[in-house]
Amino acid sequence: MNELPKEKELPRVVIYGTGGYYQSVKSLLFDAFIVVALVDSLKGDEGLIMDGCRVIDPDSIRKIDFDYIVIASSYEYEIKEVLNSKELKPEVVKSIGDFPQLLHEIEQQILPKISGGEYKIDFEEGKTTLAFIMNSMLPGGAEKALVSLLQHFDSEKYQVIIFLFEYNGFYLDKIPNEIKVFNCFSPNSDPLLTRIWLKYKDNESAYQNLIVHDSDVCIAFIEGWATKILSGRKKAGKIAWVHTNLVTNPWTKECFLSDELERSSYESMDRVVFVSEDSKLGYESRFIHSKKNIVIPNVIDITTCAVRQPISTAPQRLVYVGRLSKVKGVIKLLAVFTRLASKYDYLNLLVIGDGEERRNLESYVSQHALNLRVKFTGFIEAPFSLTRTSDIFVNPSDTEGYPLAVAEALINELPVIATKCTGNCEILKNGEFGELADNSEQGLHQSIEKLLSNPKEFLLTKKKSALGKKQFKAVEVVQKVNDLIKSVVMGDKY
Repeated sequence: MNELPKEKELPRVVIYGTGGYYQSVKSLLFDAFIVVALVDSLKGDEGLIMDGCRVIDPDSIRKIDFDYIVIASSYEYEIKEVLNSKELKPEVVKSIGDFPQLLHEIEQQILPKISGGEYKIDFEEGKTTLAFIMNSMLPGGAEKALVSLLQHFDSEKYQVIIFLFEYNGFYLDKIPNEIKVFNCFSPNSDPLLTRIWLKYKDNESAYQNLIVHDSDVCIAFIEGWATKILSGRKKAGKIAWVHTNLVTNPWTKECFLSDELERSSYESMDRVVFVSEDSKLGYESRFIHSKKNIVIPNVIDITTCAVRQPISTAPQRLVYVGRLSKVKGVIKLLAVFTRLASKYDYLNLLVIGDGEERRNLESYVSQHALNLRVKFTGFIEAPFSLTRTSDIFVNPSDTEGYPLAVAEALINELPVIATKCTGNCEILKNGEFGELADNSEQGLHQSIEKLLSNPKEFLLTKKKSALGKKQFKAVEVVQKVNDLIKSVVMGDKY
């Protein structure tokens, strides 16, 4: 009698990544593979047992007997660079998308969560219909800029719809009441799992699943996921907005399988709008120069910013406003403040904003015994009541597209020190409207020290801010957007 064929043994894999992405697909991975180890780049986790597997560092991978390394992280691009440096064979490094059965299982979980069939829209005759696609309405520059733009739209001319990839965020309640907002996915969906599905889903199918009503014009008002979705629209009337420099801050790599697919997504648009000349130059150096690439700055309404009254000629408080993430360089500012604090015992620092780096930043402050002199407020919608009692606004960013916080500081006539990067140079007109510091801890220290130690320099920077305030005219920006929409509706080609 012949023996029955043995069931094929599952592949032995090392899974690279133990964060939220891994947690979202963990059960699928353990069903599909024999997991022999987990890898995490964070120091200190080596040797821990997680889900029955030992956590190892990247250098220990070669000591493990495995068939594949499966990347379970949104930082796939960076991880592949790390693994490449370890001289591992490229064919053993895999992503979720290399396993069709995994993608099928993910899709089976995602499709019931799509809300498309629930949309009810009555189109109003005589109006141009605009659909905006956004990742979410969490606190951020692009989200705030969208709300400001929508508040200036003529509701007699436009019918506006918003599709959100994630239905959450502070700015949801700030959207004008007449605008309908739809969630692409049901509230109980897993945001990370939807990102994984969307990354590997072809763009046309993604658009057809998520954006079920064809508006006259559809706008991806932020780079990344929104742009990928919109590129799947077959008909014309597509505009993509870019709020950052895609060379110095290429975060969108997590949304696309390759640079070429990201490039083709943008090339499918009728227009690509950049919030600054620098963000446009960054895009064109990475992708393509085109006449359809245009610059329109964000809408900033001066009337909503409480103008600051001068406090004194001797600066006593520094203030930062913005997201607390690595690219914002706040740790650099804290390091500089630590040096300054020993010399200027009256000096303090106010940090307004929130983000994934807040815990690390607060820990740094505690370690240096500066809790009484550095205050974290968290996110504040309109921080002008606090900034107007400060003396110097500092933006230590490594990269910026169009820094709204810097613009609002100028509107409040608050002296600005900002690092020489992307949008900072542009909004400060290469130093005409504020102090530009070299983008380093030493450069930032020198610029702040100059204003603290020299009253004349401090007063001069105050005057520069007052000059910079004059560049912000919301009416002119809104008119540029109106002209853009009209040209796309009419099918104008360059």
